[in-house]
Amino acid sequence: MGIRHAGTAIVASVLLLALVGCTTDEPQPGSTDVPNSSTASGEPSAEPLPDPLFVDSAPAGSRLLKMMESSFDPAQASVAVGDIVMFSSGDDLIHALAVNEMPDVTVADGIPAFYQFEDPGTYAVIDRTTGATATIKVIGDAE
Repeated sequence: MGIRHAGTAIVASVLLLALVGCTTDEPQPGSTDVPNSSTASGEPSAEPLPDPLFVDSAPAGSRLLKMMESSFDPAQASVAVGDIVMFSSGDDLIHALAVNEMPDVTVADGIPAFYQFEDPGTYAVIDRTTGATATIKVIGDAE
């Protein structure tokens, strides 16, 4: 009986090592990792940027990022401090939008999400449904 248990332990150890060896630092589709945000100068920030405000709507002419099946359109955007960005679905998927470390919000056809960015810096955005990423650079001085 002891040999059988030792053989099972060896097989389990080999399988565990094989799984650990298959890991990567790249975010995978469906991953919960949000890329790091950075300061207005583009340098990685030692402190996380404050989260943007989740708001109910955006004025006409606000910046729009469409969430597509495999990307954001556009994948990079620049806005001024205080601007509101609207995220909308450009396909028939139900997207899970995350900005910085904020909880996910649902974005789907007819269900947009609006964020107001009040602090300068570069914000990481991810669609946890597809793994697509985008960045929003907020330019200007915080009041």
